[in-house]
Amino acid sequence: MIEFQQYLKARGFDPGPIDGVWGRKTEAATEAWFRAGPDTKLSEADFRASAQRLGVSVEHVKAVRQVEASGDGFSNGMAKKLFEPHRFSKLTGARFDERWPSISYPKWDRTKYPKTEALRHQQHLRAIALDPEAGLKAASYGLFQIMGENHKAAGFEDVFGYVQAMNRDEAAQLIAFENFIRNSGLLPALKKGGRMADSWVAFARGYNGSAFRENRYHEKLAAAYCGFGGS
Repeated sequence: MIEFQQYLKARGFDPGPIDGVWGRKTEAATEAWFRAGPDTKLSEADFRASAQRLGVSVEHVKAVRQVEASGDGFSNGMAKKLFEPHRFSKLTGARFDERWPSISYPKWDRTKYPKTEALRHQQHLRAIALDPEAGLKAASYGLFQIMGENHKAAGFEDVFGYVQAMNRDEAAQLIAFENFIRNSGLLPALKKGGRMADSWVAFARGYNGSAFRENRYHEKLAAAYCGFGGS
């Protein structure tokens, strides 16, 4: 907690005393940090430039964006995010599972997600209050919903810098996506994505995980790719 409080203070967000205690001031500083913006959106030229840097089509980039975030990197003044209690449990050695079963549990279960965005945000804040680094690592952010625990692959030395960038603008989210695709070895799989769902299987497995078929992730990518005019 002390490290996180120091980080907030160094960037102009007053957490109150640097005492390792999650109090009202630290929570308010965290809220302000999440909502610092300016939430700038991407332009069509940004997508074309990204596609050129990756060596893929614009439709490839837009398909992933659409499936992951429905085309919008921000909601309610901060980066779109999804906190994953099962990842928090793993990152913290399950030490919060018994006392905080709604925040930390061992297996992924979508039925346990809070029903509204506001409630999910409060859940995330409670996790950060328990362990700031693990709480931030256990959520995905922005247009491409890259997990905080993948911050190094996304091009950031620590998760604090990663989350701050994701809450700044969609341009940072786009660059993080490019870095992640290259550093995780998924670029060849992304290039293979086409109009048929099967062409997205390798990418879906690497990006969405082993449950991609249950989520119909490869089918959604193919549909989005076609919808944007991919050939």
